[in-house]
Amino acid sequence: MLARSLVPLAVGLCGVLATTGNLALGNGGITFPDGSVQSTAAAGRRAYYQTVLGFAGGLATIACDPGFHMASIWELESLAGLRYDTTRGRTAADSGEGPPIIAAWIRTGTSDKVSGGPGTANCDAWTTSSAGASGTVAGLVTDEVGIVVPGTAWFLQSTTCNSAKSIWCIED
Repeated sequence: MLARSLVPLAVGLCGVLATTGNLALGNGGITFPDGSVQSTAAAGRRAYYQTVLGFAGGLATIACDPGFHMASIWELESLAGLRYDTTRGRTAADSGEGPPIIAAWIRTGTSDKVSGGPGTANCDAWTTSSAGASGTVAGLVTDEVGIVVPGTAWFLQSTTCNSAKSIWCIED
């Protein structure tokens, strides 16, 4: 019998509908023999989303819902252990249960900068919405032009801080 403490491992390894003699794993969560259900989010998969509305760079850190914060590129580097929240976030016609490919503001992990290239610019640590300052946006790699983060599915671009962009948010 698979113990509940191993559920995160089972979720991470399976990721698809799987049935054993003791539990069922599906999109809605994990059903135990006693009928109780544990959501996949509760099983260790942090939720993330992209805001539906756009915000200028100086408002990026206050745009996420309570219980979420503006994500760093490093928090979203690997999406394998995360769950995109389609009820909270932006979706596209063909995004299914995943994120849209649209670029959105993202934290860079650098010091406060009003200029710089993709991956360093951050609207003066997200305190300015000036057209003279720039910040970093990240999107999933497609045919768009940008700096691709090696070993990940992300591209980075810089844009002016007065641009209205969505924000990548991740669960606290």
